[in-house]
Amino acid sequence: MKVLMGGPGSTGSSMLRTVLNRHPDVFSGAELNFFNKEQVFTDWPQSKHRLLGFKFPRFTTQGWFPYAGHHLLHEDYGWSREELRRLISDSTSLGEFVERYFARPMASTRAQVWVEKTPSNAYSFRHFLNMFADSKVVHTIRQPHDAVASLVRRGFTPIFATGMWVYNASAAMSVEDSQRYLLIKYEDLVEGPEHETGRLLDFLEVATDLSVLEAPGRDESAGIGTWGNRPDKTISKSSVGGFYRMPVEVQEEIVTALSLFRIADRHMTEKSLRYQSCAEICRALDYPFEPQPATGFRNKVKADLRREALRRSLRFYATGWRNFPAEIAQS
Repeated sequence: MKVLMGGPGSTGSSMLRTVLNRHPDVFSGAELNFFNKEQVFTDWPQSKHRLLGFKFPRFTTQGWFPYAGHHLLHEDYGWSREELRRLISDSTSLGEFVERYFARPMASTRAQVWVEKTPSNAYSFRHFLNMFADSKVVHTIRQPHDAVASLVRRGFTPIFATGMWVYNASAAMSVEDSQRYLLIKYEDLVEGPEHETGRLLDFLEVATDLSVLEAPGRDESAGIGTWGNRPDKTISKSSVGGFYRMPVEVQEEIVTALSLFRIADRHMTEKSLRYQSCAEICRALDYPFEPQPATGFRNKVKADLRREALRRSLRFYATGWRNFPAEIAQS
C-alpha cells in the first residue's frame, strides 16, 4: 500500500512518521519533497527532466510552500545519483517511477506499506488517490494558534506560517469525503496516543502493535529544538497551549494573520478547494476561532504578504506575483 501524509507544518506528522517507522510492516523514510509538486502528476514527461538539479526552470510547488528542491537521493531510500538518473530517464510514467523507486527500501525493510510524510504533500492528495488504486492519505492537523506559534518559534513570519496552516489544511480537506482519507488531530493524538495510533494502524491495514509508541526504531529523528515534543520521545501534552506562552504582541500578530489570510479566488477554483480561510476550516473541524484582527498589526501583516509575493517573483517561482495563492480579507 502507498500512503501520503501531509497537512500544515508542526501538527505531529514527524512524531507519527517516527512511530510508524517502528512498525515491522511499515517503511517511512525521510521527507522527499517530491509528491508535493503537482506537475509530476499532470506532466511527467516534462517534470522528469527537472528532477536532478537543473536550475531552469525552477521546479517549485504550485501551493503555498514553494520548495524548489527534492530529496530523492536521501540515504533512507538507497539510490545513488547515477542510479536515480537512469531510473527517472527510463520511467515512462510517474506510476512506473514510484513503483520502482520504493521497491528498493521496501525490499530492504521487508515492509508491506510505505508512508511518505511531507507536510505539503497535501497539495497532491487528490492526484495521488486518483492515480494509485492502492493508496491512502493521512491528514494531520492542529489547533491553528498553537501550530502557527510553533512555526513562528522556528523562524517563520506569522503570515507565512498562517498561509501554511490555511492552504495546507484546505488542500488536504479537498478529499475529506474519500474513504481513503484519515484525519488525525494533534490534540487527540497527545491526549490519547494509544487510541489514535491504533486508529491509524487500522487505517493502514497492519497489525495494531502499540509497542511502536515506546520501542526504538530503524531511524529515530532528533527533531527540532523549538518543538514541545521530540519525535523520538514518548508523546506528551507538553506543547498544547504553546500559543499562550508567546509574548502578547506576537499573539496579537498571529491572531491578525489568522483573521486576515485568505486563499486567492483563482486558486480556490483551479485547485477545487472548499475552504478559503482559517475561520471556515475551524468551523469544519470544530476548532474554536473567531476572527479578531488587531488593527495595530494589520499593515505589518499586509506588508509581509506583499514581500512574500515579491520574493517568489524574483526567484521565478510558480506562485509569483501573477499567480500568488493568497490575499487579505477586506473586512
